[in-house]
Amino acid sequence: MTFLMDADVVMAKVATVRRCLRAIRKVGETDPPLQEWMAQDLYVLNLQRAIQACLDLAHHLIGANRFDLPRSAAQAMEILAREGVIPGALCAIMVAMVGFRNIAVHEYAALDPVILRAIVDKHLPDLEAFTARILSLLPAQER
Repeated sequence: MTFLMDADVVMAKVATVRRCLRAIRKVGETDPPLQEWMAQDLYVLNLQRAIQACLDLAHHLIGANRFDLPRSAAQAMEILAREGVIPGALCAIMVAMVGFRNIAVHEYAALDPVILRAIVDKHLPDLEAFTARILSLLPAQER
């Protein structure tokens, strides 16, 4: 399938995700180690930014390809899955990521440090998988 998208927009958003994930991974490498509250703040800030960049990619693809307009951030990921841009399993993960971002940004509820730790320890590759999938849709000479 071929999808319309602006390579410059895609590359800029992918660069943002990569930069944020590098920052998250470096938090654990500081010497002396950061206090837990500082590490959590850095994780949350960079996760918010990375997830927002993924949402920006989703909205860019939706607009460029004139897909249905989403009523929510989570629905943007669902539209990408429905249109064949991302697989359903990745969609479910990204919807959960968007839910985390919503809690972090809008403070609907207190962030659970166990969930934050799980995202940092196990789910950063999911954000990389999302950007890799979007990049794979670009013509090779534009990547």
